[in-house]
Amino acid sequence: MRVLFTILSICLLTMAQAAPTYVSFEKAYLGVYTNQISKQKAKMLGFDNPYGSYVTRVIKNTAAERAGMQAFDYIVAINETELSRTESLGKVLKDFESDEYVTIHFYRKGEKKSLQVKLGSRDDRNFEFDEDQPNPFLGITPHEENNNKKPGVLVNVINYSAAAEMGLQDGDLITAINDTPMIDWKDIEIAINNMKVGEQIEVAFDRAGQSMTKSTNMRSYEETQEIRKNKKYEKAFMGINFAQLSKEKARKLGFDNPYGSYVTAVIPNTAAEKAGIQPFDYLFGVDEYRVGESQSLGAILSKYSAGDMAKISLIRKGEIKKLDITFGRKSDAGNKMSKSKCEDPFLGVQKSHKAPAENGIRVNIVSESTAEDIGMQNGDVIQKINGFAMVDWDDISIAIDMLDVGETITVGYQRNGKPMQGSKPIKSYCETKGDEDRSFTFDFDQDFDFDFNFDDDENELRSAEMRNIEDMKVELTNISQTEASEMKEQHGVDMPIVNNLKIEALKLFPNPSRGLFQLSFELPKEADTVIRIYNAQGRKIYEYELGSFSGEFKDEVDISQNGAGAYFLEIRQGNQSISRKILLKQS
Repeated sequence: MRVLFTILSICLLTMAQAAPTYVSFEKAYLGVYTNQISKQKAKMLGFDNPYGSYVTRVIKNTAAERAGMQAFDYIVAINETELSRTESLGKVLKDFESDEYVTIHFYRKGEKKSLQVKLGSRDDRNFEFDEDQPNPFLGITPHEENNNKKPGVLVNVINYSAAAEMGLQDGDLITAINDTPMIDWKDIEIAINNMKVGEQIEVAFDRAGQSMTKSTNMRSYEETQEIRKNKKYEKAFMGINFAQLSKEKARKLGFDNPYGSYVTAVIPNTAAEKAGIQPFDYLFGVDEYRVGESQSLGAILSKYSAGDMAKISLIRKGEIKKLDITFGRKSDAGNKMSKSKCEDPFLGVQKSHKAPAENGIRVNIVSESTAEDIGMQNGDVIQKINGFAMVDWDDISIAIDMLDVGETITVGYQRNGKPMQGSKPIKSYCETKGDEDRSFTFDFDQDFDFDFNFDDDENELRSAEMRNIEDMKVELTNISQTEASEMKEQHGVDMPIVNNLKIEALKLFPNPSRGLFQLSFELPKEADTVIRIYNAQGRKIYEYELGSFSGEFKDEVDISQNGAGAYFLEIRQGNQSISRKILLKQS
């Protein structure tokens, strides 16, 4: 019998320990939701006691609300009892009855405070939340490079959200919201969840070492989605063709920020032309946004809509300038611009087969050309054209294409180390070669990297639309570990081979009538999306940053600019990606 009684007692004790503890309504009730924080976070916030309770929410109509307690208060003691590893807030409160007065000791925004509180009961609680009340939504997500060992939260920004409206951008480090320090992403969630739609939110953040503060009114998620839906069809259009520079070329041109966009052409009748943007301008910012490793010019422009006004920050001939711009629409640009050989300016230089020059481009001279009229000779090194520094053949192409036949071209060059300069009206190809007329067609229906190339034999400009791709075949295959390693080691391109992005209907096929290829696919989930294509030399020939995107994607891309061969496609969405090797074959 004694054994049976002992077993029964143990079972009853075990059941009592496992079952939830119900406190009578006469027991004390404070009315807060709390979290425990790490010792590291407590130290960052300046709390001596790492065992306190971090208030995440104050429940309506409770003792805590009546006493004026707030989210982010850090409770460290009740009366003379300090919270510790063995004395939690809940355990300490069990020793009190409702209607008793206690003194709560806590920290608020770095200051130690005390409040006398008349404790209530659980009957006081008001859990009747208004289901029609919209949830606050700032419009930020945690940046993948967050470091929890340092205070502050790196964020990405959702287009057309309250965060984007106030001027936050990807990579900003949020340090405080409404004067409350933000240590980690949990703090961001607490701050936002304790606000109401329409309330003003003030955000302090660091950008490139500079401290800034912005404010706006909090929006709801539904309002943000509606704004994005209405504006995504009115995306801002600038009207430039541009190239991304290598870090080496950026260094040679004196650009501290290597992530800007180097203007290669300005599309007629667009916002860029009206603002006075020119070829060779190096665009590095819009308003307070700055380009960087994680934020391209395209990503910044996605935050704007047609009709929005902004200031473009750029470098022109070594000087920083700011230009006012009113963004337009794609329909502003004419669809076609044609030039014949008799209308096309032609300097008359070819790539020299001698050793390349360290500063400039070594050239040979075409007979009866503008270069010969200037007095140039084989082996001269071109350093400047009309005041613009020439680093590579692309620069010469851009400089020549800026001109109309008959305009003066001034060439600065070196001969045997001696600086020289000459000026003459530039001739056309027809005047130089006497060749038959042939049209050059350029398609200006979108902002993209539009590359001109020199033919080594005749040095004539060619456009993407002149290429015959009708007999080309396309194969999409997986990228091998060896190919990925070569791209990384030889060209500095990190091409992931782990394909963990869910994607449907991925296709790439030629459109002979356009001389381009059509890329299409579907993404079932929504997240920040970017598409990049590289050639076999590791040069990025296509990039499209879609922002937060899901659904069907279609675009025309020029991947045949180096002819048949291998190209590499990467589609990245958030932290997931898919990569493919593109093989162009001549059938």
